[in-house]
Amino acid sequence: MKERWNQLLCLLNQKLILYIGIGLGAVLFVMVFEPFQLNHPDFESRILFASGFGIIIFIIIFLLGIAYPSFANDNSQEEKYPELQHGIRNFLIWFLSSVSISFYLIFIRSISLTIYDVYKIVLICLLPPVIIGIYDKLLKLKEQNEKLSLSGEILKKKLDVYKNDNVNKSVDLFPENNSEKFSLLCSDILYIKSADNYAEIHFMDGELLKKQLIRNTLKNIENQVREFPNFIRCHRICIVNVHKIEKLVGNCNNHSLIIKGTPEQIPVSRSYFLKIKEAL
Repeated sequence: MKERWNQLLCLLNQKLILYIGIGLGAVLFVMVFEPFQLNHPDFESRILFASGFGIIIFIIIFLLGIAYPSFANDNSQEEKYPELQHGIRNFLIWFLSSVSISFYLIFIRSISLTIYDVYKIVLICLLPPVIIGIYDKLLKLKEQNEKLSLSGEILKKKLDVYKNDNVNKSVDLFPENNSEKFSLLCSDILYIKSADNYAEIHFMDGELLKKQLIRNTLKNIENQVREFPNFIRCHRICIVNVHKIEKLVGNCNNHSLIIKGTPEQIPVSRSYFLKIKEAL
């Protein structure tokens, strides 16, 4: 029971102002446009007539839009088929409003209805469910947008944690004969460049820029750093640490990377350009 009261409060918070606005809108519409001929068209009669019109519409949309969904025995069908349930609800709002307004005009206000009057009733009573349907669509889009934003934030946090974990890891680089390894923190390596049968490891040692030669091919070195996603091939002769890229420069025919802490510009070939751009 507590859950149903919580749902009622939630729906009241979401839709009560909208439903009051629709009811007041119906009152103002009847007051301004006078779609029906009154027997006593004085100002007080018009206010009472329009108020009854708005109250009927408000009661129906309140019962079908807030009260019934809150205290219905089984909401599983609405959760499974929300579009169908909303469509049925809006149809019932239109149908019951049309019937109730017709009875109100005939038996309470003693107005003889013509076919044209019935046509006007049908059109006027069509507006509330249309407005509610549009509101529900906007509300659904807002909820989806909030979920996507939340998912994006969670994913970003996970990605940041993943990046930080990789940055603090040690990279072990081996020569061809695996005689001895050369270990560096991932965050210290700037880029790795091919030099004939050697690979040049350019890295920071405190504030100093240093270089270490390892007798191995760049292809083999690339395989050794494959587990670290921040190392990306940018050219056939170079692998770069994307966390150390300051900016991408060049024109449509020639691109290069400016690396933090070094004056050298690293070439970017066309085949790797899009991959580098996505990583930035």
